[in-house]
Amino acid sequence: MKPIIIIVLLLGITYAIAEGIHYGSITGILLATCSLMALGYGIYLTEKLRKQMNEETESEYLQ
Repeated sequence: MKPIIIIVLLLGITYAIAEGIHYGSITGILLATCSLMALGYGIYLTEKLRKQMNEETESEYLQ
C-alpha cells in the first residue's frame, strides 16, 4: 500500500511543478519542489525508523 501512496504523491508533485513552469509561477515551482524534498525526507526517516525498530527487535530476541 505504501508504494502506491508514494507514487500518487509523486505524480501530484510532478503535476504541480509542471503547472508552475507552464504558468511561470516561481512560487508554485518553489512550493512543489519543497513538497518533493519533504516527501523524500519523510521516506528517509521512515526507512531509518524501520531499521532501528528491526535492530531493537533482533537485540530483544538475542537476550
